[in-house]
Amino acid sequence: MASSQDEFLSPEEAARATRHAITSELPFSIRRFDRESHTNEKIAIADVEAFNVLTITYKTANDLYEKDKKHLGKLMQMVQSSVSMHYKDTCCNPERPLQHWIATLYVTAGDDDRHEQDQARDRYHKALQPMRNPNNWELWLVRYDEAASYAQKNGVVRVSSLNAIIKDFVTAVTKVAENWTSNFLDYGRDDPRMTRKEIMRKLRVQMTNKYPNRLQLRSNTKYSASFLTIEDASIDVDGEANTIVGARGTPLTLRIARYLSSGVNGL
Repeated sequence: MASSQDEFLSPEEAARATRHAITSELPFSIRRFDRESHTNEKIAIADVEAFNVLTITYKTANDLYEKDKKHLGKLMQMVQSSVSMHYKDTCCNPERPLQHWIATLYVTAGDDDRHEQDQARDRYHKALQPMRNPNNWELWLVRYDEAASYAQKNGVVRVSSLNAIIKDFVTAVTKVAENWTSNFLDYGRDDPRMTRKEIMRKLRVQMTNKYPNRLQLRSNTKYSASFLTIEDASIDVDGEANTIVGARGTPLTLRIARYLSSGVNGL
């Protein structure tokens, strides 16, 4: 009970004194439970706040995971639809992760790709053998175009640079088209619109104008373009006319045989 002195206290002080008197009269265990309840309440509030933070963090991470999972699914579908059936069966096990697919494909198909790239590079360099006979410029140009296109398709680094392409091309044709080479290097190669196809077109125009009769002869001949004729062999590598005995003293028939035995790949 509050003492008689409470009547001289302010209302707030009287309330505190009353609570103190009541609490003092309670057993110790009840007073301890009251203090622990207050502490536990603070702990519970802190736990709720921590739980809320963790929930938000988890939700954010889960959203990112679901987004990545969706993208990986699309990527796996793309891989399955783009590789051959052989690679799909041997390298794309549905029970394995995408990383395993990529690693297996790299080992299995990577060697094949590198081998094909090496073949394309060799074919390109072979096609760049200098044009020896101006009368066969069409055949040489077709083979060059096929080899260069194949090299580009297979990622040969040499054909990714226009400057390298120009250097290779003019080196191969300068002997039979010296004037064209000089004019092209002076006025053509710096054209921002220049491409490999445009270089070929310019040479084709030059050679067509310079050897018009040769085109008519080729259209009437019964031989395939892959074979040489007497007219082809009657011009030596320097473009000099031959008689029955070549300019270097070699009989014409022997020179033809040697030329044919070397194969038209040497053009």
